[in-house]
Amino acid sequence: MSYEGYSGFDESMFMDVQTARKFYDLSEHTPANGSDLYRSLVTDGIAQVQMPITENDFKSLTFSYETCLDQCHDIMPDTYHEVDKRFGFEAGNMRKEYSRDPETGFQLSDGKDIFHLNEHAYARWEEQFRTGPKALKEFIVAGHEIHMGLLAVMQGYYLELEDAFPHITESHFPQKGPEPRTMSFLRVAAYDEYEIGSIQGEVAKIHPDLSHTTLHGYADAPGFYVLDDNNNAVLLDTPSGYGYFFMGMGHRKLYGTQSALKPKKHAVGRIEPVGVRVAPKRHAVILFGDAPFIDYGIKKHDIFPHLHANPDEKPTLQPVNGY
Repeated sequence: MSYEGYSGFDESMFMDVQTARKFYDLSEHTPANGSDLYRSLVTDGIAQVQMPITENDFKSLTFSYETCLDQCHDIMPDTYHEVDKRFGFEAGNMRKEYSRDPETGFQLSDGKDIFHLNEHAYARWEEQFRTGPKALKEFIVAGHEIHMGLLAVMQGYYLELEDAFPHITESHFPQKGPEPRTMSFLRVAAYDEYEIGSIQGEVAKIHPDLSHTTLHGYADAPGFYVLDDNNNAVLLDTPSGYGYFFMGMGHRKLYGTQSALKPKKHAVGRIEPVGVRVAPKRHAVILFGDAPFIDYGIKKHDIFPHLHANPDEKPTLQPVNGY
């Protein structure tokens, strides 16, 4: 059986941002008493939030992913496909090698393995891997459970933003339309181990996300940081039981550059664990939220404008002592 083509909706179902604003009657207001979430997003560009998924559940998922990489490496590339025509809407396993732009010196890619779970891809994978392998099937089932749990949490955050952004929930969690009526990607990431001092650059390069929103659910090592309004790096290591919620480029495309909520640039800096020569792999679980029927019109240069900028403007972050 062939599994060519998209697993998601046909492009004829998508609206551009101008059509979507009218269709959903989208607008932005300054609420008299905005939620704590809204105030944090306005003030800091990011909000720390409680995680209903336990740390053990996240660890179990990343361990299951490592098992797949070890036992199913020959078949993992077969999980990959584009969900639909929109830029970056990819599901399945992807291997990224570390690379830098020779002209600007900016980091283009992080060394990592990532798997994107998506609600439109599950039926395809169920049929495709009906007879195994067992480790991959178990990973997808476990990922689906955490994916749906985090998606329900994210929907609650959208409801908290309704005072400032009327109908934002309906535009991203519509009650009408074909199933599934959401579009999101749960990323399970395994960043490469590295020898201390051997590689310059970040574990994860500085970037805004292309999604409308991001829910950073879990990481098993420190290093996560964001850039403030002055382009300074602010370390935000995630305490157990908490995550971070912030906006991506999809929000800017939909609500414009004057919106009170801005895409948050972030990265993962390299650390220097005490007393070791090699920093082990870093694992993370992150949910990206998008609109099922809106094409934000995002292009690659929206995410990587620094390729045309001065590399000397790149912020620096001192290594964290301790692990």
